[in-house]
Amino acid sequence: MAFNISQENHKALRAIIALRTKQVVVVVGAGLSAQPPANLPVWSNLKKQLEEDALAKLDTLEQSERKRREPYIALAESEENYGASLNRMGKR
Repeated sequence: MAFNISQENHKALRAIIALRTKQVVVVVGAGLSAQPPANLPVWSNLKKQLEEDALAKLDTLEQSERKRREPYIALAESEENYGASLNRMGKR
């Protein structure tokens, strides 16, 4: 006889399990997305990569624009708060 989820015994067992089992909430840290298949960077690596990209971009700008942006990048590099650092790099 093949297994059938509509069997009364199966329904009864599921009802018992539902009554006796507590719900579980899984709290996962941000590092989960750093694992395959997503392979997203963690904050520290993202900050470092954006700083490197911003510094490389400076070399392509005119002198006046470079001087205007350099202080924001320097502030971002010294900022320990990742959100504040990214905000500083986004200033124009």
